[in-house]
Amino acid sequence: MLRSVGAPILVAITFALTVASCAQSEPAPARKPVEYVDVYKDITVTYEVLGSTGVRSPRVHFVTPTGNSNQQPPIPFKQEIAMRSVADRPYLMVVHVDDSGWVMCRISIDGKVVSENRASGQFSSAECRG
Repeated sequence: MLRSVGAPILVAITFALTVASCAQSEPAPARKPVEYVDVYKDITVTYEVLGSTGVRSPRVHFVTPTGNSNQQPPIPFKQEIAMRSVADRPYLMVVHVDDSGWVMCRISIDGKVVSENRASGQFSSAECRG
């Protein structure tokens, strides 16, 4: 007989404590609105290759909307490409062919630098991803 009386009292005490703790808790912080980025907007990607004085033409590989480009241009090198979106995955790799000095790659999207790396030593490479 004690069991049947104890269970309702236990439920009542648990309920009262739950209500009391809910009444004293602080309200949940307001959620910030979700900001969406339009990944399908037209962008201008700028590929740049720089190097120390005396560095000859490094090997340069970069992605374009129509495929890949492999060049060995004089530095400083700069190429602007219109892309449909960052989904095109801008990519630039520079291979340093000299035995001294350094080379550097840089990718900018709509004028803002998004990736920059440097390499030194013969046949070292620097990669940049947008």
